[in-house]
Amino acid sequence: MSGCLRGLIQEDLSKFGCVSDELALQVRAIAMVCVQAICKTDKALWLPSSLHLAAYYDSVELLEILIEVFNYEEAMALDGSTPAQFAAMKGHLRALAI
Repeated sequence: MSGCLRGLIQEDLSKFGCVSDELALQVRAIAMVCVQAICKTDKALWLPSSLHLAAYYDSVELLEILIEVFNYEEAMALDGSTPAQFAAMKGHLRALAI
């Protein structure tokens, strides 16, 4: 799955020089479905969070997109994180992407 998404991302990058908002939203939706499926089979991982989502992928491109498409309000809705927790999570995602 991540290989297909990576291919779509690279195609967008070569065509437009950036990842389109539409593709970023599609990647986000597909990735979240994948993570929810994983988390539902292992109750210890529920509720799914943006950190679980990032851990599912080992792709710099996908991590960068996830950093961009996760805003504070969405993270709050997903995992109830505080502003400090959200900032720490974004820092962790950036560290993974380097």
